[in-house]
Amino acid sequence: MDDNDVEVLEAEEKRTDEGNGKNNKKKIQKPAPASVLMLVSAVLILLFRLTIRYISDRLGGYAGVALLEILIFLIPGYLYLRLTGFNKSSKTLGNELRINRIKAEHIFMIIAAAVFMMSVTLILDIIFRGGYSAGEGFSLYSTFSLSGFDAPYAFIFPVISFALLPAVCEEFMFRGVLFNSYAKHGWSCAVLTCSVFFALFAFDPSLIPSSIFVSVLLFFLLSVTNSLPVCMVVHFIYNIYGIFIRTNVSNYFLSSGNVVLLILIIVFFILLSGAALCAEFSRKFKNMAKNKEEPPELFEKSDFRKVIGQTVKNFWDPAVLIFFGLYIVFYAID
Repeated sequence: MDDNDVEVLEAEEKRTDEGNGKNNKKKIQKPAPASVLMLVSAVLILLFRLTIRYISDRLGGYAGVALLEILIFLIPGYLYLRLTGFNKSSKTLGNELRINRIKAEHIFMIIAAAVFMMSVTLILDIIFRGGYSAGEGFSLYSTFSLSGFDAPYAFIFPVISFALLPAVCEEFMFRGVLFNSYAKHGWSCAVLTCSVFFALFAFDPSLIPSSIFVSVLLFFLLSVTNSLPVCMVVHFIYNIYGIFIRTNVSNYFLSSGNVVLLILIIVFFILLSGAALCAEFSRKFKNMAKNKEEPPELFEKSDFRKVIGQTVKNFWDPAVLIFFGLYIVFYAID
């Protein structure tokens, strides 16, 4: 090979590298499908917000909530899976989304996680919200609210609409579809990104700390149990608590003024349920090691700076920036 051939090869390699660089730039500028998915769901919530009176008059509150959950989470999530070629087979889809049955060994873990979640979020509400305002009811995405029941049997409808459906639909979207989309960047980055989105969908800045905590804890459960239905059950119990107990406890805090006693009781439940949950995690890890199973992703080693950097990149996206703009619009019309 003479000098002329070498020069020709070097020129071709340079042109190839430049072409690849252009392609990479195009790929970077193209919005990630997952961010577009979040934008679509946010737009749908905003449309519901603008038409809430009409929907409530025509369908009723409970039917409106059911329609909201299906339209903003289930349908967009399912279409996303179809458009991205994710669900080549139902078996593969079930494995990827971890739709695995709940085992007997998960029961105590579910109870401990639910109590721990309730206790910690109550403390966070007291810190960041001063408890609840007296008479304030359970709300979904600051759109549909639940403040009371007309008859003793009337609890059936709010349990389905405000507890069961949100638990199933939100877990399917955030810990199923969205998590799998961002998992290519690593477990920690995917958990952080999805948890921020999960918190923002509460459409209440004061709920962001407690929502992020709830999301991270649910991701820990998903990693340890490898079962999305486990997360759905814990989320469902938490929603039941939000409907029937949370507001009453907060109102007691506001009316009695006995803050010290309330905090001591909450701390007791945090320590008790936290110890039980840690014991269950430890038992699970020992069994996995004994059976020579792969450790959960939460043990995945990751560079903190890289995780933060990639998470920032995930949010520095045209679709996400529009999402934040809609978030501001949401409050402007509130």
